[in-house]
Amino acid sequence: MDTAAQTNPEKILQETLPHLALGNDSRICIILPAPDNEALNIIREAAFNLSINMVHHGLLLKGTEEKLRSVGFNNIKYLERQGILSFEDVKEPERVSIAASLLFRVTSKDPEVTKELERRLAESLKNRFLYNASGEIMNQFVLLIANRAP
Repeated sequence: MDTAAQTNPEKILQETLPHLALGNDSRICIILPAPDNEALNIIREAAFNLSINMVHHGLLLKGTEEKLRSVGFNNIKYLERQGILSFEDVKEPERVSIAASLLFRVTSKDPEVTKELERRLAESLKNRFLYNASGEIMNQFVLLIANRAP
């Protein structure tokens, strides 16, 4: 099963909103990787030509905003933030396998692409960590904050 479908905020909102008690002062905060997130770029590169449905996060944000506006959340703002996935305390060769495992787990559960994707991620990270001795991967993200206007 592809986790892109499981983590689509539009789909999650569609399923969740009917169960929330939404008053005039309701606020929803959604955290998503930024469209040019370095960790996502590594995953996209490794997943090239594999059968993984990776929707661009800019499109996910736009669709989520439209869904929220359709149910009365007209005050929407975006806050960009920087985060770091740090593997500096992990020595080689474990650093590559642990980083690859983390990135892999947020990508796909499809057994047909599992081994190849994990292999590609490990190869990409091995090369990246050669030139990035700190073992850090930028993890930029966006907070979508939506308020209902009274």
